[in-house]
This record gives sequence, C-alpha cells and structure tokens, in this order.
Amino acid sequence: MYTIHFVKEAHQPITLEPPQDSHIQVCSNIPDNGFYLCYVDNQLTLKHTHSRLSLAVDFNSADIQNRIKANTARLDLIKAIEGKSKQPLYVLDMTAGLGQDSFCIAARGHRVTAIESNPYVFLLLLDGLKRAVAEPKLAPIANQIQVNFANSGAANDNLLSAGYDVIYLDPMFPERAKSAKVKKNMQLLHELVGIDDHNNQSLWERAKALQPKKIVVKRPRLGIFLSIEKPGSQVIGKSSRFDIYALP
Repeated sequence: MYTIHFVKEAHQPITLEPPQDSHIQVCSNIPDNGFYLCYVDNQLTLKHTHSRLSLAVDFNSADIQNRIKANTARLDLIKAIEGKSKQPLYVLDMTAGLGQDSFCIAARGHRVTAIESNPYVFLLLLDGLKRAVAEPKLAPIANQIQVNFANSGAANDNLLSAGYDVIYLDPMFPERAKSAKVKKNMQLLHELVGIDDHNNQSLWERAKALQPKKIVVKRPRLGIFLSIEKPGSQVIGKSSRFDIYALP
C-alpha cells in the first residue's frame, strides 16, 4: 500500500480519490520529511518538506500553449508520432508523466491513452486534465486523453489490449547540466520517480508485444538506444531525439 501525504487547510473539502493500492493520509501540518500534495491557487501541487520547489500540471501555461499553436512548426515529437500520416491516430503513451507530450499529441486530433505508475504524478495529471476540461478552449484536447494508473510494463491485458497505431515511450533519463536551471522544478520529479533501467526494458518488451504499427522512443540526443535494436529512423533535436521503430 502506497501512502500519499496531502496537507489540507482547515475546512478544505477532500476531493482526491487515491489510485489503486494507495491511500491518502490527510495532514493538517507539513510532514517532517518527504513529498506531499497541497492546493496552491486551486492547483494540486507537489512539494517536498526540505525544498522550495513545487510542481503542478497546467495545460494553460505559456509553454504548453506555445507548443500547440496552430501556426507553430511541428514539434519533433509530432514529426516522430505522425510521420507521413494525415489521419487521426490512436496513441498509447506508456510513460505519461505530467502529460505534456500526451496533450501535444491530442492537440493534433489524435486519441491518446496515457499510463502513469507513480500515484503522486498520476493525481497531478488528473487534476490538470480536470481543470483543462473546464476550459472551453482546452476541453476538446483534454477529452481526447484517457489516463490510467498502472505500470505499463506489468499492466494486465484488459488495460493494454487495444490496437494502437503508435506507442510512445519517454523513460526518465538524467537532465543535462545545462538545462538544470531552466527546468529546476523538474528536479522534484526526478527525485520522486527516479530512473529504473530494468523497468525501462520491461516497457520496451511490452510495447513490442502489443504490436503497434510503430514505437517511438524519446532519448537524450547522445544517449544509448533503449534496446539492442537500432531504430529504422530518427528525429534529432538539440537536446533529445526520437527513435522510430516501424513494426511489420
């Protein structure tokens, strides 16, 4: 059983539903040590007892809005996902995280099933989508995303049994030193989730077993391949790249 710490203000209603095999421990004070959730400006927010950093999901942020503008050049992510396809795709994001990539994919009109295994991150993502659905300009995008709590590498066949056009994998990898200051709040996510190379291999094997038309893997620009198999093509950016595996 995974314990999620939630700090609430007096008379604040509890609306959080704990994901499977988790329970929420409601606190009136900040815990002595560790991660906890609280509401800041009506956004569910992740904090740590010994840090000033915080993390929330806001699909109305300038960063996300700039990425999904209609007149913006296609992101490297989108180039890798879509390829030459002009039709709406069914995409499985096996490592949803905070949902930015899923949201950008859905903004192109694709249907997305997003899987997240960390209960804190899952609740942050649900909260962000809930607020997005309440905004008319974001609702059509948010409604294209179905989010589930599970470890994609070990999820049961009832959850991962549909015929996906594309499976997307973005395993956690170390931040570049140069980007640490720019994405300082993401340090919280790295500390919370960590890097699990064994689970990354399980994700790859499960993705192949689901037999999509192709698998797209995000990696550091100069990082090693996720598997021993070399991709058929790549989209390479300044700091990261997308390895594309077309399956027969």
